[in-house]
Amino acid sequence: MTPKRAHGSFIYQSLAKDAEDEIMNYRKKAITKIQSIVIAAIIIVAAVVGGTAYYLTLPKTPSSTNEIIIGRILPLTGGLAYEAWMAREAYDVAVDRINAEGGIHSMNNATLRFVDGDSRLDTDTAIAEFEKLRNTYNPAIFMDGWASSMTIAIGTQCDRYKIPVWCAVSMSPTLTQQGWKYFFRMPPLADDYVKGIFDTIAYINQQYPQNKTLKIASVYEATLSGESLRDSVRNMSSTYGLSIVLEQGYDVGTKDFSSLVVQLKAAAPDATLICGGNAEDSALMARQFHEAGFYSKMIAGFSGIGIGTADFINKIGGKEAAKPYYVMQSAGYNPNYQSAEHTWVKNKYFEMHPGSTEIPENWVCFYSPMFVLRDALELSGQLHPDNPLDPESIRDAFTRLNITDPNHPACIINQYRSDAKGDNALRSVVITQIIDGEIHGIFPLYKKDTDMIYPYPTG
Repeated sequence: MTPKRAHGSFIYQSLAKDAEDEIMNYRKKAITKIQSIVIAAIIIVAAVVGGTAYYLTLPKTPSSTNEIIIGRILPLTGGLAYEAWMAREAYDVAVDRINAEGGIHSMNNATLRFVDGDSRLDTDTAIAEFEKLRNTYNPAIFMDGWASSMTIAIGTQCDRYKIPVWCAVSMSPTLTQQGWKYFFRMPPLADDYVKGIFDTIAYINQQYPQNKTLKIASVYEATLSGESLRDSVRNMSSTYGLSIVLEQGYDVGTKDFSSLVVQLKAAAPDATLICGGNAEDSALMARQFHEAGFYSKMIAGFSGIGIGTADFINKIGGKEAAKPYYVMQSAGYNPNYQSAEHTWVKNKYFEMHPGSTEIPENWVCFYSPMFVLRDALELSGQLHPDNPLDPESIRDAFTRLNITDPNHPACIINQYRSDAKGDNALRSVVITQIIDGEIHGIFPLYKKDTDMIYPYPTG
């Protein structure tokens, strides 16, 4: 079910609000004057220790339906800070729009409000931030932690307390292998992105039998997301008749890729696959490849982050500077997708970022899923009016959604229907390529807007 809404203007609201402290009152029963002192002390200690321990294991009453609170823990400092702040902005734009259009109609026009934590890209910190938000604000739902390793930490805690998680971008397959009951996800998985590139290679080998891609190098970011992509490349390569001639990791924030260039030149792969990585690292890597004269027939990235994205173009130095880089990307988003919603989103982004010529995929990937969450909450209010924010009510709503309208804000990225594990049964990818400094859809053929450039031009 997809509730119809009119466009509305943006209303920016403060995220700061103090939560009331919970108060527990204990009464003591008098016995004798001396006994009462001793026994009362024992009772108080036992009540505080035992009662607190019991209380902490219980799910809390969800947010008031006047205001639905959403926990948001992102790596606002650390190696992914740039992307995290971009995510925060996109989330805020979506929620401002939802609230301006009347909030959640079925819950008396309840508004959405984020409460924030900073994971610092550290799992212990993510867990501590989760506990702080849970005890202070009691969110009805949490968003994923951007990086899959952070989402594992947040998701484990949410499952313990029966708090639903709406995952906008984390792609590791392990997230829906945990047996979590209240976890739902929008994006494609690591395997989907890899399969998209391998299907492209299979098509290339059919079209160019005298210039096939058979040897691949796997260069992966040393994070859970990067390693998940590496594992997918490793597991699928033989099925497509491909051999891995190099598999090399690197750390977030690496400043010198010269040793990697030496290894790649020695391995001489037909395709160099960059597994994960933020735009800044990927731009530096590509620039050093170019300066060192390293080329393979195909250089590609995955999952709409890092190499080949709009943000990559910005980090390289803009459209003119990006013209020598004919890199591909297995993405969840085609910037040339035609819909009124997509036009609205692009115009809003360009209004906020004067001078930009491309909207980053990550920005859209955080913006669009918020409208799936909106519809889930709307449906929960319709189906369960007496307790719409109960975890079972929210879960029931997510399992019933079927969003396929091309003009729905979510469909800028993907259609949506949950499968039994909580993954998106309608997820798909598109292969894009930077051609003359601009991003174009090139594969599959029904999603392309121009022909691919193969092999990668040298010089």
